Formats: sequence, structure tokens, C-alpha cells
Amino acid sequence: LRQLLNYKSNHPEFSMTLAGVITKDYGTWTNTFTIDKGSEEGMAVNMAVVVPSGVVGFITDVYPHSARVQTILDPRSAVGILVQRPESRLSGVVKGNGNTPRTPSMVNIARDGDVLVGDKLITSGYGGIYPKGLPVGNVQSIENDTEGFVKNAVVTPSVDFHRIEEVFVLTSSSLSAPQKPELEPKLVPQTQRDQVEGVKGAVKQ
Repeated sequence: LRQLLNYKSNHPEFSMTLAGVITKDYGTWTNTFTIDKGSEEGMAVNMAVVVPSGVVGFITDVYPHSARVQTILDPRSAVGILVQRPESRLSGVVKGNGNTPRTPSMVNIARDGDVLVGDKLITSGYGGIYPKGLPVGNVQSIENDTEGFVKNAVVTPSVDFHRIEEVFVLTSSSLSAPQKPELEPKLVPQTQRDQVEGVKGAVKQ
């Protein structure tokens, strides 16, 4: 409890509500739990859920006095992340993995992407749910994709999900979302193959 109170006092940029975990549904293809706060206590869909050690997940369903939280271990989840190491700052996505329910994966990393075993991953702030800079986990291992074009990283979460009893729901944040750079569209010259495929795919009138 002291750790939770310290976390709240050390993060004045967030308005947060403490909630207790009342039921858990940890399986292969779902990873959710229910908290004892709902719409009557100010809970809403897509609010981020955290503990002092890092990101837990977000609210998916809200009832008058309870709410369902989908964790980052759920295979349906996806969290925008950054490699915290200053030399890298590689961005990517961490997704739950039904084949290894306790270890999500950083997926579709470019073959030459600068990520190393032991790297700390934090939220990027993109997506509108999680504020930037929250701990997500550490890279446990790196595996090349079977086709060799990309690689994936196995992630050890910062949170021990099996020991969660109380969480914070971030009801508001004074941090502004990072701005994505605006890219000017560029015309790509049509290749001979594109022209052939276009003819093959044309619909006869």
C-alpha cells in the first residue's frame, strides 16, 4: 500500500483512482480481470491501468460498480513502445502471445532494427491510451522470423500479473500526446509488372 501511495504522490501529472482486483480470467486466448470500480466511480472504456512497476492494460467494459481490464498479455492487445536505450529509441509494437501467455512479443522488427537483449521498453504514447514513458518490460530474447525479413523479441513484462491485487486507473493526464510527423505523399513510378497486373485485374465493362 505504501508503494502505491508513493507512486501516486510521485506522479502528479496523472489523476488516478485506486481499484481492487475482484476476479481474474487468465487463459490462453484471453487475459483479463475485473476491478471493483465502475462508471459510478468515474471509470470509462480505454482508460489505462497501471501499477508502480509498469503498464497493466486498459479498461474494455464498464458497469455501474465494476469494470473489465484487458492486460497487455492478452493476444488481442497491442501497445506502442520505444526502446529506452538512447542509442536506439527504436519504436515498435508489443502484442500478447497466446502460445506463451506470460511473455508478450515485440513484433515485426526490421532485420537491422537496433534492439538488444536486456533493452528496457517503455510506452511510446501513440494510440491515445497509454501516456508516454511507462515501463512495459525488458527484451528477454530475439528470434528471426521464419522468412528472415523481420525479427521478433520475447518480452519479460515489468508487472507480475499473478500477484496483482490493486491497480491504479489513470482517469486523466496532463501529458500531451506526441505528435506524429506529417509525411508528404510521394508518387511512385509505375513498374511494368504493375501495368501487367493492372491489365489482368481489369474488369470488363
